[in-house]
Amino acid sequence: MGLCQDHENMGRRPKHALCFDDVQRVVAYLLNCAQQEEIPLPAAPRRANNIPPIYLPANTTKLDLFQDYQQNCASDIRSVKLTAFKSIWSSCVPHIRIASPRDDVCAICENLRKRLVDAIEEDDRRIR
Repeated sequence: MGLCQDHENMGRRPKHALCFDDVQRVVAYLLNCAQQEEIPLPAAPRRANNIPPIYLPANTTKLDLFQDYQQNCASDIRSVKLTAFKSIWSSCVPHIRIASPRDDVCAICENLRKRLVDAIEEDDRRIR
């Protein structure tokens, strides 16, 4: 009798394991949320894959999005747990982020900021 004994579940997939459809549903949900609620920021791509970051409003949390995802799941479809939801988010769509409160600005504030930066650059040019 060896130290390693085979058990009944050897070679079987656990019933709680994520399948490709589960991951696909979460990714589709996150992309849909990003398309509906994204904050347009003039940001250049920062990663090697050249995908520009998409920011969700600062008042949004991952828990809020997860709860909304669970409510929107049909009763016959299995929803994932919070840790799996966050894991799928970070590995499949890392370019979708939640903005920090200082990034969450309206268009008027962004235009004023740009005008201020341009004015400072003009003053620097005059001095030189």
